[in-house]
Amino acid sequence: MNRFIVLSLGGWLVAMTGIGHSADFDVGRVMLRMPDDAWESIGVGRRGHPFTGDRSGEIQVETRNFLLRDKAGKFRAALAVGASRGVTTVRMSWTSNCQPRKNAHVVDNTRGNLNAIDCLRVTGPVPTQQYLELDARDLLADLTSRNVVLPRAAYVVIDEYGIENGAFTVVRAVFAADFKLPNEASSQANLPTGVKPEAVAWGVRLAEAVRSSMHSMSGILALPAVSATPTN
Repeated sequence: MNRFIVLSLGGWLVAMTGIGHSADFDVGRVMLRMPDDAWESIGVGRRGHPFTGDRSGEIQVETRNFLLRDKAGKFRAALAVGASRGVTTVRMSWTSNCQPRKNAHVVDNTRGNLNAIDCLRVTGPVPTQQYLELDARDLLADLTSRNVVLPRAAYVVIDEYGIENGAFTVVRAVFAADFKLPNEASSQANLPTGVKPEAVAWGVRLAEAVRSSMHSMSGILALPAVSATPTN
């Protein structure tokens, strides 16, 4: 019998914390390693997500949100990370909507494996407020509580990885539309209009880091470096 887990990624309950600066953060089984200490930790949370099958129960998903600002305090990027430790006694199947979209480049690396999810999405410009309201309400709440002025438009990089024991990691990065990531070449051709090749290249590096963390004893997830320099 297939076992199914349903995760509502936009509905985590988040407990507020004070702003802190650090290079390493624990999120579930993941040790998130930031490239520098410019990222501010702005919120943490935990919530049980139910699963069903021949057994039923809850997976505890821990979350942490981050903010990156420039020297003038202007929003440059935000990051939402969630991770669970899984349930070793249950084998799960995942439902996935990792499908191509008009305004997004999508890479499905599951290769037909129903007992895993491995999905990378990179969008073109989207309305920042609307996107956060629909897909990252907990992150929006943390940003609003700090009176952060959001850019009108942003682009988003999302990577999800889950394996059959329920261990799961999702990283959602929201960059201001004028944010300049490292100018790396992307091997992906025929990108949708508006999707930045450097964002895809960064997303591929992120996906590799997430995949590595899920299959390592340390659980270290090294976030790829970003640049806080706006384009001219």
